[in-house]
Amino acid sequence: MPETTTVHVSNISPTTTTQELRDFFSFCGRISKLSLSPTSAIPGAPQSATVTFERSSAAKTALLLDQTRLGGNSVHVEAAPTLEEIAGGRTTTGNEDEPNFGATYTEEQGGPRQEDKPKSAILAEYLSAGYAVGDTALQKGEC
Repeated sequence: MPETTTVHVSNISPTTTTQELRDFFSFCGRISKLSLSPTSAIPGAPQSATVTFERSSAAKTALLLDQTRLGGNSVHVEAAPTLEEIAGGRTTTGNEDEPNFGATYTEEQGGPRQEDKPKSAILAEYLSAGYAVGDTALQKGEC
């Protein structure tokens, strides 16, 4: 079964921008797609978002951010279902070759990809950037 690369985020402050959301989740890894939308037409209603990462390991790290404060609200982060889960196992797979992402991949700056860093290091980056990380995230991140 393929692992998901997408998370769904709810209870986002109505004043949070797409760029703030992108900055928030960029610590987890490279984002390939992000959409932010209001949950209703009522003024001041919270927003929700879908964030798709290049790698499933980044999505797993993003799940640690459940109940972390962003823009004044504690956001809820959960795994988005895969296409196979939505289809109830009625999907077919092609013969596409998966790219070979090894732990030796390095960014142009010479460091490891965010997805390859220990979760504790990523959570430390969040804290140093001024985000308030919940106790659950710290426990899951083995800090």
